[in-house]
Amino acid sequence: MFSFANSLFSQPEFPQPAFSQPASRSIVLGAAKSRFVWLMAILCIGSQVCNEAPAQITANSSGQSATMLTPTTSLYDFLVNRLRATSTDQRDYVREIVRLVDQKRLEKRLVLALERYARRKSPYFPLPVYERALRVEAAKRGVTVPLIREIVARNGASATEAVRDSRIR
Repeated sequence: MFSFANSLFSQPEFPQPAFSQPASRSIVLGAAKSRFVWLMAILCIGSQVCNEAPAQITANSSGQSATMLTPTTSLYDFLVNRLRATSTDQRDYVREIVRLVDQKRLEKRLVLALERYARRKSPYFPLPVYERALRVEAAKRGVTVPLIREIVARNGASATEAVRDSRIR
């Protein structure tokens, strides 16, 4: 009876075909390592080929990243990176705002406070929110701030492109 119980619970043995050999574990691990090495090599080469995107946070002239406003970071670099100004028209707009701050027509703390407000309201594309909020707050203080489309029209491009660039998506 004991042998009958053992035969009930044991695994049946099926004959293996003569042409199939069991793969050794080292061959399987070696192939996985090889695939991993190739994947890492491709990723490294890809990162070297395309190492800078237009909207990438860049280092300023002193070598620091412009995500924090420090004494060595210019206001222009800070606003371009934090407001994600990618096109030349948007960068011209930021340059105009910095010019108004340098002329003491706008307060620096107002510009920075509105930057934080715009990033809180629209974290992915804060420039349109910033543009509207700054225009309203500057009007309260008697300062006229141009719109991005006005700067684009001044530079000679069409106003429809400016509207497409500065609207909330």
